Amino acid sequence: MENSNVDLSLKSQILQLNNIFEDILEKTDDPGLKSSIASELKKQINSLIKLEHKLKKAEKKNHEISLNQISLVKKKLFPEKKLQERYDNMIPFFLKYGESWMGGLKSELNPLDPNFMIFIDED
Repeated sequence: MENSNVDLSLKSQILQLNNIFEDILEKTDDPGLKSSIASELKKQINSLIKLEHKLKKAEKKNHEISLNQISLVKKKLFPEKKLQERYDNMIPFFLKYGESWMGGLKSELNPLDPNFMIFIDED
């Protein structure tokens, strides 16, 4: 996965496996045994390739979970793809917290500041 910090490739393990089986092949001159060893190497390589695919699939699933969590937060902060203050009305907050809440907003907010400010309703 290009955005993952984890190397999921098993190429180096496959190369090591090839080297091991080459060493084993050098120990015999029997053509039948060599064919059996080559067949076993192919099986082992195929197993590693399947395992590599499983590793990548699991990593992709983990990324999808993270992306879904980010999407949920984004939907809460930007309902209907609009800024929340354009979507939610301030009247329920005013009724709940009163005039002191409005004073707090006035002291904290600067309409010319391009940064976002998040207020958390603790109830």
